[in-house]
Amino acid sequence: MLTVSTKEDYALVLMSALAKTGKFPVSLRSIAKKQNLPFRYLCQIAQGLKKAGLLGSKEGVRGGYFLAKVPGRITLEEIILAVSGPWAPTKCLQSGEICPAQKNCPLKSVWRGMENDYFLSIAKKTLADILN
Repeated sequence: MLTVSTKEDYALVLMSALAKTGKFPVSLRSIAKKQNLPFRYLCQIAQGLKKAGLLGSKEGVRGGYFLAKVPGRITLEEIILAVSGPWAPTKCLQSGEICPAQKNCPLKSVWRGMENDYFLSIAKKTLADILN
């Protein structure tokens, strides 16, 4: 079963919260408090999103984080990849390890298809879609 990690879930909650505030910077502390999320963990997640170009930040009294793009231009795939990196349904597809059963594996095409379906679905969904 596909499981969204806590990190991915919090990243989606953070991005949704920022999308609702518009272009104005919002402190992570206020989002953490309002959404009942751990502040320090949210800081780490925000750094990954900023590094990926999905968030901007402003320092100072009225500082905080804001979306670097409009919600309709940010896909769920971008958010998830920014905080977790590439996803694969099995260890052999994820790590690139050579599996001893690779030549005779009846499931590799199933796992590869599942991986493709997952990325196709999250690549089509935007942050704007989940706000509606």
